[in-house]
Amino acid sequence: MGQSLTFRGLRKDYLMVTHRRRTYWAPRNLVLTEKRKTGSKLRRVKRGVRVEEVSVEVSADSTSELRKHAEDLSSWLLTENVEELIFDDERDRRYMAIVDGSFNPDEIVTHGYGMIRFIIPESAKRGQTKQQPITTEVTSHVITGQTETPWKVRVNFTVPQSRFTLESSNGLYILLNYNFIAGDMLEIDYVGRKVYLNGNDLRS
Repeated sequence: MGQSLTFRGLRKDYLMVTHRRRTYWAPRNLVLTEKRKTGSKLRRVKRGVRVEEVSVEVSADSTSELRKHAEDLSSWLLTENVEELIFDDERDRRYMAIVDGSFNPDEIVTHGYGMIRFIIPESAKRGQTKQQPITTEVTSHVITGQTETPWKVRVNFTVPQSRFTLESSNGLYILLNYNFIAGDMLEIDYVGRKVYLNGNDLRS
C-alpha cells in the first residue's frame, strides 16, 4: 500500500493518497481605504482558511465492499468539529482539520478514486502529541513546548469514584462531583471547555 493519512487517530487500509496539493499559508485579503490625496491605505488583513486537497484511491474486491467503504468513510470523515490530521509523508506535523461540505463518499467509491478537501482553520502546524498516564494517585506532570497548545483529558474509571479533580500550576482547577462507576469514560477538551461522560455532554 502507498502513502495514506491518519484522521481522528484512525487509518483505513483501503484508502491510498495518490496526490496532495499542498498549501503553505491561508489566503489573504487586503482591506484598503481609498484616499484622494494620499492614495490607498491598508486598514487590515483578513485571513481565510487553508485548504488541503487530497486525491485518493479506494480499493475493494466487490461492489458490495465498495458500499461498505462508503458508509465507513462517512462515519470516519464527516465530523462536527476539527480533528487531528496526519499525512504519511509529513509524520512530524499535526494539523487540525475538518472535511468540507462537498465531500461525497459514495462518488469516491463508485469510481474508485476522488478528492477529499480538508479545511484547516488554524494556520499553525503542531508537533508530536504527548500522552501522560493518569492514575488514582495524586501526580504532577510538567509539559514543555515552544508554544501554548490545547489539551484533552480522557479518563477510564476502573473503580467507582464520587469526585474527579484536575489542577494545573497556572490556577486552572476542575472539580466534578459525580457518582462515576467502573467503565465510565470521562473526556475533557480545553477547546470549548467540553466535558463528556460516555459521549454525553455533562456541562448542563
